[in-house]
Amino acid sequence: MTVPLARLETIQGLRGIAASMVVVAHAATGQDFMAAFPTLGTIASYGTLGVPVFFVISGFVIPHMMAAMDYRIGRDAWPFLLRRVVRLEPPYVAMVLLAFVIAFAAAHTPGYRGAPFAPSPEYFLLQFLYVGPWFGVSWINDVAWTLAIEFQYYLLMLLAAPLLLAPSYRKQALFFIAAIGLSLFIHDPRAIFLYLPCFAVGFAVFLYRSKRVGFAAFMALVVLFIGLAAFNIDIPYAIATAFAAGAILAPLRRPLPVLSGLGAISYSLYLIHLPVVARISNLSMRLPWSWNQTLAAVAAVAASLLAAIALWYLAERPAHAWARRIAVRR
Repeated sequence: MTVPLARLETIQGLRGIAASMVVVAHAATGQDFMAAFPTLGTIASYGTLGVPVFFVISGFVIPHMMAAMDYRIGRDAWPFLLRRVVRLEPPYVAMVLLAFVIAFAAAHTPGYRGAPFAPSPEYFLLQFLYVGPWFGVSWINDVAWTLAIEFQYYLLMLLAAPLLLAPSYRKQALFFIAAIGLSLFIHDPRAIFLYLPCFAVGFAVFLYRSKRVGFAAFMALVVLFIGLAAFNIDIPYAIATAFAAGAILAPLRRPLPVLSGLGAISYSLYLIHLPVVARISNLSMRLPWSWNQTLAAVAAVAASLLAAIALWYLAERPAHAWARRIAVRR
């Protein structure tokens, strides 16, 4: 049994929380802001823990979608992947192009002090294929590393999901044993395996919420993978993972004011905020006011929200409509 995704208001609100955390972290942790307000900046820096929250959400939502369509590899793998690509790529491509324009304009602005910006066609191709770090090429937008992890996750689930969704406990156990082994022995930060415990907590929540496992098995899985998250990364990551699991299980059936709206544009906000924050922060360094870093942080958050709404309207919303046209068995 699966609960229709449209009813899971906790997911929408949780996305809004996670995206807002990351935006605040990047807006309030610049070098000048940290120098002026070290305590506030340190607190804000924990906003990057919105990333494992997103991973837990994906660990829950993707198998939920696959279960709803009675996923089969031979029949559904290609339509499912194509639908995800059509859903997510247009806003990402728009973000890369915008980040390029911003970086190019900044590099040719009087007083620019950064490294020269002269990207090649290969540079752009590696950005779009999510493989830049494997070829020694940096991201044009640093948040893209998480999108690369998510894309690897989609590819992994195309093959592994039948084990997780199987009614056989033995197949589910094989799935989780493989996840444990991969997360313990492959620690390359460019690959998904380091972060698998966060996704696996989402898997456990899915299995419990869809009544595929009992409470005891659910708790055992959650405790195990939260511990692995602490071992692989750190304790704050594990705490954020636990928070996300508990939030998804909250019995919420109505939209949350503000947070549900932020959740609707969370992908666009996550994509576009960093180039906007970086440019406003650089501009603020040229201002003489003693409180310019506070004003810059507020302005960066506001500008990021406006830019995210525009990106959602112009790219993400049409992408949703295009993705819905790709037929999948329900």
